[in-house]
Amino acid sequence: IHEDVEYMHIRNLPLAARAMTLPARLIHVMGHGATNTSGQPGFQSDDRHYFFGLDDLSAYLRDAGEGIEADGVFADACGTAQEGFIKALRSCLEGECAYIGSTREIDWRESTTFASILYGSLLSWSGPATVGPQWVKTCGDRAISAYEEAVGGPCPFTATLLRPSTKAELAFRKSERGAGLA
Repeated sequence: IHEDVEYMHIRNLPLAARAMTLPARLIHVMGHGATNTSGQPGFQSDDRHYFFGLDDLSAYLRDAGEGIEADGVFADACGTAQEGFIKALRSCLEGECAYIGSTREIDWRESTTFASILYGSLLSWSGPATVGPQWVKTCGDRAISAYEEAVGGPCPFTATLLRPSTKAELAFRKSERGAGLA
């Protein structure tokens, strides 16, 4: 069973990794898009005391043999649609996944406006074919169009479908979908 939305407020990599492996329609990750001193992309907390590195997450998930199973990941942070973020996230995926990230620096108004529209699209659209990564991407595309109409300008978010990296496919080939690390 997929939950509609998986929400986490976690500052602990093992706990976050466990939560991210549970089946969900959407995982909404909030933070500041950042790169640490070694060049690893990830998310940084508001107080800058915690950095959640995607390479660290990938290594943890590979060791555990379970990857991200969500139909979609919404990376609600600055610059998360950049190549480094996308490449790092692909190494965490068990299967195809819709990915929604920002193309530039964003402020809280842009973030909350877009998130509200995205959730409206996800939660109000029901019926046949309302599951899976393609459905989440379609909701993301609808939210982008609605955002642009609402604010009269370009949307800072983009939606795409991602496939797991070769490394992820090898690491998670024995994983039982639907189980997660819980």
